[in-house]
Amino acid sequence: MAHQPAPWSRDELFGLCASDPERVVDLVFDLWDRVNSLTQQVDTLTQKVADLERQVHQNSRNSHKPPSSDGYQKPAPKSLRKKSGKPSGGQIGHPGTRLEMRDHPDQIVTHRPVACRHCGEPLEAIYINPSSAYDRRQVFDLVARIEVTAFNRYHIKPVIDIRNMWKDSDATRTLPGQTTVTYNYRGAVFCHDPVTGAIHSMSNGGFEEARQTLKKRCPARFAGISCAEQDQCPVVPD
Repeated sequence: MAHQPAPWSRDELFGLCASDPERVVDLVFDLWDRVNSLTQQVDTLTQKVADLERQVHQNSRNSHKPPSSDGYQKPAPKSLRKKSGKPSGGQIGHPGTRLEMRDHPDQIVTHRPVACRHCGEPLEAIYINPSSAYDRRQVFDLVARIEVTAFNRYHIKPVIDIRNMWKDSDATRTLPGQTTVTYNYRGAVFCHDPVTGAIHSMSNGGFEEARQTLKKRCPARFAGISCAEQDQCPVVPD
């Protein structure tokens, strides 16, 4: 804001004090109120500027902000190691370690001279004795080994392929190819004694590769249940 000149001159103010002192008093009090109001505004703005400057200078070291918020103002890393007074690198008397040259490397690459470096004569057709002197060096490379894992997922064919096709009136159904074996809606398998009519639940007995399904054990054979037709039962394995 540009500087505004006073509305009265010095002489005009002295004349006003002599002619109308009451007006001068009112003017002084009005100016005093304006000064107090402007002083409060300055104090408020000064506090806001201080808060903004404090936010600008906050980082992960002097506040709860994470290090990722530091941006390009991150300080240079400082090592926690203290100076030992020793020169850097290997110390005197240190045995040292290195990769020794091997007598039988994994592969050998031969570099033959193409032409004489003095006269430029081509040397491709010239025989070079393998036992002649040559420069030898070896390069050690760390080769990553790829490990392949195969996953074989086995599937078991259920007794009931489509349960939604099951009729509510059928409590059990006869297993195809059998006369004394039935199964229900949940897939449980039962053996019926042809003489007494007793019904026994059959337990799982492994996996049958040919039918891709679970084997069922005869209750008489594996549970010790008495069955008069056990010898003639087609379910009992030989």
